[in-house]
Amino acid sequence: MKLSSSLFAHVLVLGSALALVGCSTLPLSDPEPSPPDIPATDPGNTLAVSPDAVACDIKPALDWMESQTILYTQSPSDEWRDCSGNFLRLSSRIATLCPAVHLAAPAGITRFREGGNNKRPGVEEARSTRGLARWYDDKGMFTPIFYDGTDPLDAPASLQALRNSIKTGTVLWYSPRVPLAAAGKSGLYKEVGGAINHMGTVVDVSRDQAGNVIAWRMYHGQNPRKHNGVTRHVWARSGRSTPVPQGGYGRQRIVGFAESIIPQS
Repeated sequence: MKLSSSLFAHVLVLGSALALVGCSTLPLSDPEPSPPDIPATDPGNTLAVSPDAVACDIKPALDWMESQTILYTQSPSDEWRDCSGNFLRLSSRIATLCPAVHLAAPAGITRFREGGNNKRPGVEEARSTRGLARWYDDKGMFTPIFYDGTDPLDAPASLQALRNSIKTGTVLWYSPRVPLAAAGKSGLYKEVGGAINHMGTVVDVSRDQAGNVIAWRMYHGQNPRKHNGVTRHVWARSGRSTPVPQGGYGRQRIVGFAESIIPQS
């Protein structure tokens, strides 16, 4: 069972249970009450590395995020509790732990305050899953995955080529739709009607004896029933009672890839 913390845990009033996985849900109408502000002795700061650091182990940040109970909601948006919000919380945590490392993600919330002004003026396009994909693409770090001429349950050649590049820190985007090249990258990440529905960050990977990635665990905000957490995903779908795409999140398929939340990590 996860431990609650004064940073994130509080009561959430759910309107109705979510039947489908992913982040594209209707906002919940009842905002959550806010607990006290973060104390100055927030233990998160005790893990910060020297400003002279030239590398960053993001695993402690991933582990710390997994230990939190972050109740899922999309409303209000500046509470950062959906899947893109969890990603931005993670990027902020890494920025705190590794202040000298260039973060390959929007800075997000460097010092999150419940009920505070956690918005980032001028970069609202990087708040949603689709906006974050576009942000990565603008930086030349987003690889789209299209499924032309491929069984939707099979990995297209472009995804197969990326399979063994999946590692701790890799960012993956998912969609329940079957994106085609004719719609281009904007068909994936345009804010209205874009195919991207979900995203997460890889925590660790498992490989076979030949060195091929066969499974990974991923940190993400999920839905109002499951909230945040780490889930396991497999490359091959053989033996599954319900057919799922290779590497999929439930029935959602991988449609976007970024090598790492930190370049050259």
